[in-house]
Amino acid sequence: MPLPRVQPIIPIRRKEPFDDPDWLFDCKYDGFRGLCYLEQGRCRLISRNGKPLSRFGSLAAELAAVLEVDEAVIDGEVIVADETGRSQFYELLRVPRSACYVAFDILWLDGTDLRSFAARRTPPGLQSILPKGSPIVSEAL
Repeated sequence: MPLPRVQPIIPIRRKEPFDDPDWLFDCKYDGFRGLCYLEQGRCRLISRNGKPLSRFGSLAAELAAVLEVDEAVIDGEVIVADETGRSQFYELLRVPRSACYVAFDILWLDGTDLRSFAARRTPPGLQSILPKGSPIVSEAL
């Protein structure tokens, strides 16, 4: 069965800061929001508009090699970080050699639709599939 077509969760911009235990807050990474589709040992990165992020083909191949799952859909962002770990948006516009993927949530895993679970509370969660200390994929802070 093919993986479902899903939309990434689109952040909501607020004029004023607020704090609420029912909300999740993510850092702004200044990258390209996209879904990571892993299926049969291959990976595709798809933009929030449904377009292939084909310029990041080498990153997709690296993700397929390090994420040891049969099939998954992960919501995240493609970034290029400098030596201090700070995202550099303009480096993404060039031909990036060191792009990486920051994962926000897992939406589908090995035949199980996880979208009905609260974000980042999905069993078994991102921690179970992301390799520790990987330079190409990490969980959002």
